[in-house]
Amino acid sequence: MTKQHYKDICNEYDINIRALKEILKKEGLKIKNLNTLEVLQQIYIYAPDLMYCRDAGYDAVEYHNKDIPMKLIKAMSDERA
Repeated sequence: MTKQHYKDICNEYDINIRALKEILKKEGLKIKNLNTLEVLQQIYIYAPDLMYCRDAGYDAVEYHNKDIPMKLIKAMSDERA
């Protein structure tokens, strides 16, 4: 994955670029070796830490922009196809 493609994905899903980079580093992954689906999966796994959200109680999260999680899920299913 190129650096620009990585930045485009982060901007599209309103993710802090440095925060995602730290998570990928913690998981032992390198951006250059990842494909789009793998990056989207990491965003999905760590979405509460990366996206603007708040705790809604009962182990639920309320996102600031409710369309972004659905957009992320759709993008992941499109990448698999």
